[in-house]
Amino acid sequence: MFRTQDTAPGGQARRHLGFVSGDTRLYERLTPLEVLQLFGRLHGLEEMRLEERVGLLVERFGLGSFAARRCDQLSTGQSQRVNLARALVHDPSLLVLDEPTNALDVASQRFVLETVERARAEGRAVLFASHILGEIERVADRVVVLKAGRVVADGPLDEVEAASPGQGLGGYFLDDEDEAAP
Repeated sequence: MFRTQDTAPGGQARRHLGFVSGDTRLYERLTPLEVLQLFGRLHGLEEMRLEERVGLLVERFGLGSFAARRCDQLSTGQSQRVNLARALVHDPSLLVLDEPTNALDVASQRFVLETVERARAEGRAVLFASHILGEIERVADRVVVLKAGRVVADGPLDEVEAASPGQGLGGYFLDDEDEAAP
């Protein structure tokens, strides 16, 4: 019997949270369908709701052609699509993505960013961490810039960019020495 998220320590918070990182691994012996079903059950979804959510996510994330293939046989981009679907299977209000485009091809990167945009349009809060400033500029409306572990800027994207000591967000990462380089 599964211990649902509401009875596990921290369960109330997990009910509202979906998480994916650039190196989140899947259970290699399971198929994408089995992963979604497992995590849906862990999140306490009832079977009818689970079936509905899995069907929707398989379609939305284009998993159909590889949904029955073991996860150890998936490409990096396919695995990240499954991870995104897994993070959304319980329909959380907050999606946390830590470097979700790491090591992805261009098409898969675009898919991740479109997923972020769709999640925001659906009313989810999205915390998106990336070193790729173009991604931040595309999907963020508010940013926190960290440099050497310290917050150096925090606010609406347009205000943070306008206050940058250089061109856009990248200006926060230029040192005096960097600016003088040819």
